[in-house]
Amino acid sequence: MNGVVPSCNFIISGPNQVCEESDYAQFCAAGGLPNYHYRFRIIGKKSTEYESACGMIGNTQDGCNCLTLIDFPKYPYYPQYITIELYSPTAGTQFTQRKRVKLVDCNGDDPTCKEYNELQNEGSDERFSQISLEKNEDEYVKVRAFDLVGRQVFEKNTNSLQRNELQYRGTLILVFYSEKGEIVKVSKVFLAD
Repeated sequence: MNGVVPSCNFIISGPNQVCEESDYAQFCAAGGLPNYHYRFRIIGKKSTEYESACGMIGNTQDGCNCLTLIDFPKYPYYPQYITIELYSPTAGTQFTQRKRVKLVDCNGDDPTCKEYNELQNEGSDERFSQISLEKNEDEYVKVRAFDLVGRQVFEKNTNSLQRNELQYRGTLILVFYSEKGEIVKVSKVFLAD
């Protein structure tokens, strides 16, 4: 026999790192025999919340040579890690492959693990309401909220602020102003669903 001998081995091609806001990534079976049937599985937090072009049942896509993810679940902080597992019932379990993938916040609008934990320790909904109302209550008359990119997302002329007034998910910088327009205080808060 002259030429290349077919191999049972296959690997997972695709990125090692993906931007979470893209809601897109593709992982394909590379190699193996042409008649192989493939099964992809996502292992990790929220693994059953991903959507693929070929369709997912729980955290598994049965069939198709590629796992094309078209929607990612939202995590409270980044980076996050998932594992893509590729198995072929045709080839057998000895050829199972795994690829670890890092989900990163490329546009910087979500907290890191450290920021998230710091905010959880100091910024629960109940504590957020108390901080805003108890400290310097009579010293400020205007509140503005900015996202991490610096865009203003909220403004109110008031000396009190309730958490439910901020219809936002993620990290905000709250700036409190005096009657003279001077900054009285600045607070960073994380608002979850």
